[in-house]
Amino acid sequence: MKSEILFGQYCLRRKIMNKKLIAVLLILILTIPSFVFAQADFNIDYRLEGETTVISIQGERNKPVSISIKDNNRKYYINQGVTDSKGKIEFKAQLERGKQYNLLVNIDGKTASKTIVIDEKDPDDPDKPESAYIYVKGYDGIIVDEEKVDINKGETVLGLTKRVLNRKNIEYVERSGYIASIDGQGEMDKGPGSGWMYSVNGKFPNVGAGSVKVEDGDYIRWLYTMDLGKDLGYDMGDKPSEAVKPSPAVNNIKNAALKELANSLYSGNMTDPEIKKKSEEVISKVIKEIDVNKMNPQEIKDIVGDLNIIADLLVDKTQNVSYIQQVLVYIIDNLGKVKNGMAQEDSINSQKDLISTVQKALDKKSNIKVQSERITVEYTKDFETIGEFNRSLIKSVENAKITNGKKLEAVLAFYMNNDIEKIVMPTDTTEKLLRSGLDKLMLYFNGGNMKIPIKQLILDKEITIMMKNMADYTEIQILPEKKFEEPITIGLPYEKNGTGKTVMREDDNGSKENLGGIYDKENKEMVFTTKGNSKYYITDNPVKFTDLQNYDWARSSINSMASKGIINGRGGGSFVPSGELTRAEISALLVRMVKADSSDVKDIKAFEDVKSDAWYWEVINAAYENNLMEGKSETKFVPEGKITRQELTQAMANILTLSGYEYDGRDYLSNFSDNNEIAEWAEDGVNLSAQFGLIKGTDGKFSPQKYATRAETAVMLDRLYNLIINQ
Repeated sequence: MKSEILFGQYCLRRKIMNKKLIAVLLILILTIPSFVFAQADFNIDYRLEGETTVISIQGERNKPVSISIKDNNRKYYINQGVTDSKGKIEFKAQLERGKQYNLLVNIDGKTASKTIVIDEKDPDDPDKPESAYIYVKGYDGIIVDEEKVDINKGETVLGLTKRVLNRKNIEYVERSGYIASIDGQGEMDKGPGSGWMYSVNGKFPNVGAGSVKVEDGDYIRWLYTMDLGKDLGYDMGDKPSEAVKPSPAVNNIKNAALKELANSLYSGNMTDPEIKKKSEEVISKVIKEIDVNKMNPQEIKDIVGDLNIIADLLVDKTQNVSYIQQVLVYIIDNLGKVKNGMAQEDSINSQKDLISTVQKALDKKSNIKVQSERITVEYTKDFETIGEFNRSLIKSVENAKITNGKKLEAVLAFYMNNDIEKIVMPTDTTEKLLRSGLDKLMLYFNGGNMKIPIKQLILDKEITIMMKNMADYTEIQILPEKKFEEPITIGLPYEKNGTGKTVMREDDNGSKENLGGIYDKENKEMVFTTKGNSKYYITDNPVKFTDLQNYDWARSSINSMASKGIINGRGGGSFVPSGELTRAEISALLVRMVKADSSDVKDIKAFEDVKSDAWYWEVINAAYENNLMEGKSETKFVPEGKITRQELTQAMANILTLSGYEYDGRDYLSNFSDNNEIAEWAEDGVNLSAQFGLIKGTDGKFSPQKYATRAETAVMLDRLYNLIINQ
């Protein structure tokens, strides 16, 4: 296998070299007029389509073509391509009206020229909307092909660009008017000098895209530069518009020493060891000057905000984040020490920002590209290093107590080539995964993704993992097959609006199960959990009840939980929202939600009042065995008894804890004016549930002893479901 991979790399290298050679030859042909060329035997024509000049060339088929358009002062357009099977190729350029241009064409060493004359524009039609053209190309190819767009009054380049990207559902990242990423292609992806630039009518403005108003006939190009714009041919005397523009985040830094460090980082001129050395010096000096006893909360907030920006820049600008691991840990530790000097809301927000940065560091360190169907030792040699790095950062976050209650996971991510539907992991690979101390294995296939608990894998055998996309379903297999104690999290692509959709599982014998799932709008996928191999598909399962007229506050949650098969109506189209639920019924709902296995509890006799011939025998024992619910006493469960709000809240807090959510120690009971009525055994559960928004109370009261209604339960279940699926 290794020799096959090496040979493939050799062939790929040869292909790249050939392409580069062709490109160099074409550039030489265009730029050295003293060459002697063969007589051209091809036709050149041009036409206007709106404000676009289309150059049409007819010659020999499958031949390299390059063109250059210039006037007496400068070049306006340069491009290259290959003629099609009929010998035809077209190029599109945006040229100013009322001017004359010289077109030079070269096909396989044969050249010809043509004069292009663009007439003055006809008098404006007052009823005709003004329009512009936009084109976006990244390092992975064209994202938005040339498109004519009507201009809104007073619209800027940034506004028009965002409007087009939003309409086409193309993801982008904008930071205070600065475009950092388009379609997943971000700044610094291709080195310190890489990022997005824009031009208007062939010129690169000196200001951000939000400062340039679009005028009728403008031609806007967004291009990804690899070298601060040098590769795009902008005038070196001017500043490029986006790539070397100081980050808006840097401008927000208030501490002078940290701002100087940020500018050094953003310049991209330092090596990783230099970044580590300078960062350690500056950050340690700044942190030593922090005195929570003398500084007011706003001053502490400013320093913490500055350090968060620095941490984010360190991850972005470092090629190997292991170099700055100690720096990140140092920042985390010290932010944990000073956070209590801040206002509660500011402290929580700063924690969220830092957690996001840590997650970015983990992702950058852990992601491994899979070029072959089989994962070999070449891909696994760094598992233990990755695990050590991830665990170190996670431990630091936990020690500093800044997780805001959410447990971090050490995840190793593999990204497959589009044509790979399965991977094979040899025994030594799974052994290395186990030793790494990583929590989850995240696999990204073309047909979706799956997050697998590493400890659930059979570690003494070769493992095959497959995600195969068929026309009507996605098949998932992990072989050798075993029953998972923890569920696998699956994400299936879904470009349409997934609201109201559910995921169905169908076995080979035709039996079906409603797995529910939630729609992730950001990543455009349905996310759900499962515990076995099967076929899965996304479908509609609309549920409507006729008795929700006075329950608008709960309608969405009731319909959602019902469509996912978690909660049912009472028959005849009725939900009975004001009705109450028994402890047995709640057991069934929770077991169904978390997919707890009830097949192995037939011989369990946990409670004397739960009879083996009762419908709830299995679900109550499954809820007890999986730590979802406790009995009223050691011997009695009271299955027919109505469940109170504090009992229901405690059960949901149990699920939060099992899902990795942790109590942050703050007092949430004081949010409720009747907190003195909450039983002592329920206080921790109420605190945790309030921390994560499961309970909010009514008119400032929690009403712990009141029986939970079916509508209230549906709302709480819906909130809980979104938390455990999104963990």
